[in-house]
Amino acid sequence: MEFVPTRDLVSVGTLRRQVAQGAPIAHVRGALWQGIHAIRRACGLAEDGAVDQWIWMPTAGEPEKAMQVRVDSAATSSGRHITVPTVITREQDSLDAFEMRYVHGWLEAVIRWAFSQEQLEDIAEACSAHLVLLAGQAAAGERTHRYRFFTQDTPPQDASEAAAIVELREVALTEDAVGARTWGAATWLTLALLRQPLGFARALELGAGTGLVGLAVAARVPKVVLTDFHPTVLDNLAHNAQKSPYADRISVVPLDWRDIYNGGSGLAGDANERFDLVIAADCVYEAEHADWVAAVVREHLAFPRQDAPTPQLHLCMAVRATHAAETRSALRVFRDEPLRAAHEGHEYSLVMVDDVHIHATDDFAPIALRGGDEPRGRETSSGA
Repeated sequence: MEFVPTRDLVSVGTLRRQVAQGAPIAHVRGALWQGIHAIRRACGLAEDGAVDQWIWMPTAGEPEKAMQVRVDSAATSSGRHITVPTVITREQDSLDAFEMRYVHGWLEAVIRWAFSQEQLEDIAEACSAHLVLLAGQAAAGERTHRYRFFTQDTPPQDASEAAAIVELREVALTEDAVGARTWGAATWLTLALLRQPLGFARALELGAGTGLVGLAVAARVPKVVLTDFHPTVLDNLAHNAQKSPYADRISVVPLDWRDIYNGGSGLAGDANERFDLVIAADCVYEAEHADWVAAVVREHLAFPRQDAPTPQLHLCMAVRATHAAETRSALRVFRDEPLRAAHEGHEYSLVMVDDVHIHATDDFAPIALRGGDEPRGRETSSGA
């Protein structure tokens, strides 16, 4: 049955009156916890307090589903376009906004009352934590984020259908430690990689942030090196790598793209190491980043060998109206002016073989309600 907050949440005023009339505190606690659990389920929050996000990409032809994909019938020079919209009417959107305001008000009312009741302090703390999570990524503090990736072409019905599960810690987002959070492009790049065979021996992730992409790839690639630059990001990245079931395959290494671009050394430990797979999610958010990333790729992407899959670079970046210059720079560097390098008497070029545009919503905004008993999760963003 669909959860409707204005109907299903017992008002704090009602509970206060029940207590005044002698109702046992256990009854009140039960009603409050029932409401909290209902909010968790409706907003895609796991019972353990983690954000539980389902990532999938259904095929076209199912407009009745919560999400759908449209692939343009004629691919153009700008590549293939995939749209992942939310099928929702304006009336439903207004209803959800009203219900979410009620949820916020209910949580705030519970907090104000529960902190004055010695036996309800744990409930007040739970409601406070939920308010932070509901405010969205940009506002939330440290939290656990569980991503479930589904590679089938139909919407998943059960969590057990996930092809991969990555659980990681995200820390407070600060002005210069942008990798403390998982950005939308990482979720779609991860799904794209999991939907294809990964016969690579070594993978390198640039600007790994929380490590989502690399941690997922580690399930299929025997050696994965995660890199970033900011100390806070690196500390959290190392924490997530250590918690991975594939921790023995993963290493975390500091890397400043500018050093390589300016002719300096490459990766710490082995500046000459090359990788069959290089991945970068949302790494081009300043105009100069494309050139810096290209310098790293030139130094660390492996050259083709007959006994191994063709080396690949997978770059996924958000196409933002406010960052048109960054988008142009990435296209210039990786499409219009292909990278070239010489190796053992041969010259190689890095050629763009596919250009896919994914249109979806970002998950940095506050969490929205989901109706009924549909699988929980929020659509993420990016163009690639």
